Amino acid sequence: MNSEEIIYITPLAKYQMKWDEVEDVEMDLQRGNLIFYSDNRNKRLAVLGPRNWSGEEREDMTRLLFNETKRRQIKLKSTIKATLTMSKNSKLR
Repeated sequence: MNSEEIIYITPLAKYQMKWDEVEDVEMDLQRGNLIFYSDNRNKRLAVLGPRNWSGEEREDMTRLLFNETKRRQIKLKSTIKATLTMSKNSKLR
């Protein structure tokens, strides 16, 4: 994650969404999952949330997430469904 885009890499695929596309962000109640939604909800990116982050950059990534949502006036809300939602139309080919 950086100020331009969110990239999520799994053993099976690589997913990406530009911050300019993000309209809403949902986080589960335990902060274990994040869902980034496009403005028309046709695209979404599901990633592990701050609770699951580790390493030296954990605090920097958490700060970046909250700074970008605030700077871009993106709604960030806690929901139960963020635990069960999967990515859609964000897989890189």
